Amino acid sequence: MGFKRDNENPLDCDAIIADEASMLDLFLAYSLVKAVKEGKQLLLVGDIDQLPSVGPGKVLADLITSLQVPVVKLTQVFRQAQQSAIVTVAHQINQGDYPNIEPISDNPQSDCLWHGGGHTPEHAWGTGNL
Repeated sequence: MGFKRDNENPLDCDAIIADEASMLDLFLAYSLVKAVKEGKQLLLVGDIDQLPSVGPGKVLADLITSLQVPVVKLTQVFRQAQQSAIVTVAHQINQGDYPNIEPISDNPQSDCLWHGGGHTPEHAWGTGNL
């Protein structure tokens, strides 16, 4: 098991951009760094507030908090509408505020809904349509 590229057979490029870097675990990050030629650039793009890696380590978050690498933080949201409740709730949670989330209903007014829990299929929203 392993990769075809490493320090003995590096990637032939001047720069590499790795997206979704919050999902890099220690083993994958180590293998990626080994595959970058010395003196070439590696740009990690990701969001430390998104899902972490399945494997061990929080590589992107640890690099950012180390203050040992240059970091650019983007604050403009493009994927959801700026007035989206998803964006508003995410900002509230990141700032440590308790969000106000609309409960799930048959006639939702929001794009971000709260599911109060449950353990059986009957507790799932919309199962009456099956």
